[in-house]
Amino acid sequence: MDQLAEAHKVATQAFTDGQFIGAGNLNISVGSGSFSLTVGAEDTLDDIKNAINENTVNDGHVVANIVNGDDGQYLVLAASETGEDQVLKIEVTDDDGNLHDDSGLSRLAFDTSKTVLAEDFSAAEVLGSNGSITVSDGLTDLDIAITDTDTIETIVANINSAGLNLSATLEDNGSGGFKLVLESQNDYPDNKASIAIVSDDDGDDTDALGLSKLAHDYFTGNYSVVNEAVDAKITIDGSITVTSSSNTIENAVLGTSIVATEVHEPDESDTVVVTLDTDGTKEKVEKFVADYNVMIQTVNALTSIEQDEESDEEDALQVGILVSESSLRTMLSQFRRSIGDAVEVAPGVSLSLSVLGITTTKDGTLEIDAEELDNQIETNFDYFSALFTGDDGVATTLYNRVGEYENTGGVVDQKIDTFNDNITRLDEDKEKHEIKMTAYEARLYSQFLAMDLQVAQLQSTGDYLTEQLSSLNKSNN
Repeated sequence: MDQLAEAHKVATQAFTDGQFIGAGNLNISVGSGSFSLTVGAEDTLDDIKNAINENTVNDGHVVANIVNGDDGQYLVLAASETGEDQVLKIEVTDDDGNLHDDSGLSRLAFDTSKTVLAEDFSAAEVLGSNGSITVSDGLTDLDIAITDTDTIETIVANINSAGLNLSATLEDNGSGGFKLVLESQNDYPDNKASIAIVSDDDGDDTDALGLSKLAHDYFTGNYSVVNEAVDAKITIDGSITVTSSSNTIENAVLGTSIVATEVHEPDESDTVVVTLDTDGTKEKVEKFVADYNVMIQTVNALTSIEQDEESDEEDALQVGILVSESSLRTMLSQFRRSIGDAVEVAPGVSLSLSVLGITTTKDGTLEIDAEELDNQIETNFDYFSALFTGDDGVATTLYNRVGEYENTGGVVDQKIDTFNDNITRLDEDKEKHEIKMTAYEARLYSQFLAMDLQVAQLQSTGDYLTEQLSSLNKSNN
C-alpha cells in the first residue's frame, strides 16, 4: 500500500474567543456539492461552526469544529469523504467590500487553486530590474523575461499571455494598492501556482526589492492545511498503479475488495492469495432459498382453504383473504417457471436449480440437498454467478417478475386502481341511492300527511252523520 486516502481538512488563522468575524456570505463547496450561509455582523466562529453543521443542504458533507489553541480559536473544516475529488472551497462576499484587507469575513476565504503574493503593488509600479522569472501553474513551468521599464500591469499581461493554464490578476488590497493573485486552472492537486526568480540584476534575488518582489512559493493564505485531499494508491505486481477515492479498492483484482489500513514501509509488500469463496456462495444460495420459501408460505396462507379448527361447526372453513385473486396465481405460476427453467451459463452449457440439488416440494417451497449443493459448488463454481445473476439468471428473472407487479403502473398498481374505481363507483351508487331514498321518504311522508288529512276529514264527516242520524231517531220517537 503506497498511500492511504485522506479527507481534506483545513484550519483558519487564530481568532480571539467571542470575536466578531464580519458580515457577508459564505459559499462552501466540497466535491460537486455546495451550500451557502449568511453571516451576521456579530457572529463568532462558534456561530459559523453551528450554522455549517446544522445546514440541511450541507447534510454533514462538511464538518466544522472549534479548536482552542494557546493563541486563540481555530475553525477547522473537514470533508466527510476521502479522495482528491472532495476538495474544500470557501468563497466569500465580504460586506466591507475588500477581500485582501486582513479583516472582516474575507479572512475565511479558501481556494486551493488561488494563491496571493505577499507583497503589495501600486498602480503602474515599475520594478526597475532586468531579469527573468519562472511561473508555474502547478504542472508546467515557463520562463518570462522582464525589463527594468515593465510595469506590474505589463508583467501580469505577459504572465497571462505566456500559454500557461493560469490567470494572474491585480486585486484591491483595501489600502489603495493591489495584490497579485495567481489562479491555476489545473485540477487539484496539480493547481499550486508559484513564481521563482531566475535572475534579478540588482544582485539580490531574495530582498523583496526589484524583481524579487515577485518571488512566491505556493501557500493557502488564510488557512493551514491539516490534511490534503488524497486518493488511496496501491501498486500491484510491482508496476501496476491503482488509485481509489476511498480506502476500499474495488476490483483491482477482479471480484475482490482490498481494504487499506496502513502504508507499507519502503521495499515492503503483501502477498494476496485469492481463493474461491465456497462458504460464502453456499450461504447466499441458502438465503435465496429461505427468502423464496418465506414468500411461498405467505402466499399459501393468503390463498388457502382449510378446516377451521377453532369453530364448533364441523364443516366450517378458514378461507384466505386472497383465495380468489387470479393475479396471485398467475404470479406463482411465473415464479415456478422461472426457478424451474434451465439457464445457459456458457456457450453450450446449461444449469438449473435442480442440478444444484434444489427441488420443489409439494407445497411449492424449495428444499436443498446439501451434499449435492456442495458437490456442484466444487465442480461448477464458475457458473454460479451466471445461473443466479446473469442476464437470464434465476434471481434476475425473479427480480424482473417482481418488478412487473410492484413497479409504478404494474399489476399491483392496476389492481389498486381497479379497487379504488370500484370503491368510487360504490360510493357514487350509495350517494345516488341515498338521494333516491330521501326523495322516496319525502314522497311517502307527503302521502301520509295527505292520507292523514283525508282520514281526519272522513272522521269528521262520520261524526257529523252519526250526530244527524241520532237527531233523526229522536224526532221519530
